[in-house]
Amino acid sequence: MSAAKKKLDTDQIASELSESAFFQPTKPQVGKTTSSQVDKTTKPPIEKYTTHLYPASIKAIKVHAAAHDLKDYEVVQLAIDAYLEQQVQESPVEQPTPVEQKTHSRTEVEAPVPLPDDLVTLQAFADQHFVSRNEAERLRQTGAITAVKGTWTVGKQRVTVALDAKGRRDFWIQFHETQGFRACDDCPHSRG
Repeated sequence: MSAAKKKLDTDQIASELSESAFFQPTKPQVGKTTSSQVDKTTKPPIEKYTTHLYPASIKAIKVHAAAHDLKDYEVVQLAIDAYLEQQVQESPVEQPTPVEQKTHSRTEVEAPVPLPDDLVTLQAFADQHFVSRNEAERLRQTGAITAVKGTWTVGKQRVTVALDAKGRRDFWIQFHETQGFRACDDCPHSRG
């Protein structure tokens, strides 16, 4: 393997993480050590996260970690730090201090808008057709499934993405031949 391939481009990892990673917090692992000895150094608390990455990204992280005597999570943390620093440099956004933050009274908060009858949430539509929500979301993000963006409520849940007639048709086109797909009475969803 050439030296150029061994060197891992942290910008590439940061780019892949920003495009493909969905971080989900898990239980905090604050103050736990791997040995029975008490950790005498004061380290900032680390919260454990899980993520979804492409297999090639995972392999590249492991290779880079081994080559630089780092842990996998340290490589990911460095890439994320570099990405966030780049974002700050490109478009600095001032965060208001707690004193400057505007508090909203109950009358200032917008009333929830229910999801219109001609729209359906992507998750509900995927569930109705026995399709993976994650796969449906991935195809929506790539543009293979057209979605309407907005802010609505379904029950007590806030929804920001929904399918109109075109989106439902796109969904059907993408999934109707996949294993496990279950058609509904409206399939094949024609463009309304």
